[in-house]
Amino acid sequence: MEQINRNRLFIASCFALITTAFAFGIRAGIMNDLVKDMQLNDRELGWINFMGAFGFPIATLLGGSIYNNFGPKNIGYIAFFSHLIGITFSILSGSFLPLFISTFFISFGNGMVEAAYNPMIADMYPEQKAKMLNKFHVWFPGRIAIGSVITLMIANMHGVWQVKLAVMFIPLLIYGYLFFGQKFPKTDNELGKSSTLDNLKSIFTSPLYWLMLGCMALTATTELGTLKYRNRRYRVSVCYLICHWRMLFLAYYDIFCG
Repeated sequence: MEQINRNRLFIASCFALITTAFAFGIRAGIMNDLVKDMQLNDRELGWINFMGAFGFPIATLLGGSIYNNFGPKNIGYIAFFSHLIGITFSILSGSFLPLFISTFFISFGNGMVEAAYNPMIADMYPEQKAKMLNKFHVWFPGRIAIGSVITLMIANMHGVWQVKLAVMFIPLLIYGYLFFGQKFPKTDNELGKSSTLDNLKSIFTSPLYWLMLGCMALTATTELGTLKYRNRRYRVSVCYLICHWRMLFLAYYDIFCG
């Protein structure tokens, strides 16, 4: 652990999560633009929103299962290039199908960020897991709100939706640079503590896991599904701003007062 620059890896992880947060906030702010520019109907817009969420759980389940074998470095590469491909081709999209596919890549990259860097941070800070993971996730709700505000500012300056998406390149390139050439902590598989097979077994043998999975699916559907369509009425998701600033306050309270 002495040869690992924990501070740099942690900051890079935070910028990776900023990219994920911007994806949620900015996408919520371009729905009206997509309808106007690409002539999308409600059905097509629903499929775009679906893809914006679908890749996330797929990547989280896949990346979490293979983490011990692949490690945070390789899974992080998948996250970075998924984000890069998704953002680039979303900006270049001129019709439904390429936007549909590229949105999946962004969502998949979001899930890989969670799959790679949550366990990495836990491995880097074995004595401060809860504290550091809370600090890591503080970046998420506030940056969703900031992404929404940026979207509104660009809209007020008559900027096109492609410019709004291009903002995501900023945290993407920063976290790619910070991770480049760094040494990463060894996984439990490399240390002989557990294996990928153990991880897969625990998924299918834990009733609590399936209960929490069902509850989280209902919670995420209620939040992410409904809030995206609020944007058809409001230029930027006001619900995102209110909800996630409240979450940010609770996270700060947990870190500094708990």
